Amino acid sequence: MKPWERVNNTIKGLAADRVPFGEVLIDPLFCQKAMRNKKFTFSLAQEFWEQTGLDLVVFNPCCAGDVLQGTPENIFRWREKTDYYLFAIISGGFSKGLETFGFTEFMDFAFKDPVSMQKMARALSLQEVEIGKKCVEAGVHAVMIGDDIAYQRGPYFSPQQMRELFFPVLQEQVAKLKALNIPVFFHSDGNLNAVLDDLLGMGFDGLQCLEPGAGMDIAAVKEKVKKEYGGQVCLMGNIDLSLLHQEAEDEKIREMVTRTINTAKKGGRYIFGTSGGLHQGLPAEKVRTMYQAARQASFY
Repeated sequence: MKPWERVNNTIKGLAADRVPFGEVLIDPLFCQKAMRNKKFTFSLAQEFWEQTGLDLVVFNPCCAGDVLQGTPENIFRWREKTDYYLFAIISGGFSKGLETFGFTEFMDFAFKDPVSMQKMARALSLQEVEIGKKCVEAGVHAVMIGDDIAYQRGPYFSPQQMRELFFPVLQEQVAKLKALNIPVFFHSDGNLNAVLDDLLGMGFDGLQCLEPGAGMDIAAVKEKVKKEYGGQVCLMGNIDLSLLHQEAEDEKIREMVTRTINTAKKGGRYIFGTSGGLHQGLPAEKVRTMYQAARQASFY
């Protein structure tokens, strides 16, 4: 089964030969280190993807100057020369507001003038939708909205404030992207349990991250999706980056990976990967151990 077909079938709840593998982010510097190469090229990226067993690529419009930047040229090249499933990631209104104003000023703005803040967040989010549309036109199979609305203990704003100020903006993004007849995923770090029903009710096809260190239990999320949403949401991630440190015991990595996959793959619709991507500081040998264990546990 080709990688794009494996991911496509998994998202749609169809049969696949194994659990697909994918990362929301792969730092070119990590890739260079893992491959012992000084230059991050398209050929090097292909070799890393093949060796690791990855099934999808996530393009980020902000990755200036590398082969994972979400330009039409990059997307077309990956679409024509590889068999990977292609995502583009865009920002949600919350994250774009934080990026525009900075954390303190944005929070102050939201409390002092929520109406103006929501208008601003909507305008920024609609600009991101246009970026997503261009990526779809260039050939991506799906779009992921990255909107880091939470931290370790819960959302930055109360659930009610999220529902009044930010979720209408996010819901509009989802609707406009779903109108393109593509899957739409959501990414946020942190503890989302207090607003999980709100997010699932927006019609997302998948949730990426599910950070275990922030209290996101993939078994509990899987059960909620099954019981309340017909199991029709694909989960992606859930391996905590804190597991992959230099002193980590390989056996503990293998145990965590095997337990996570065996739990999440029940009923399908799960894509294996870390919660936050492969960053420069991660030890490459521990990542290899993780993916070796994943290959052994991933077959149905």
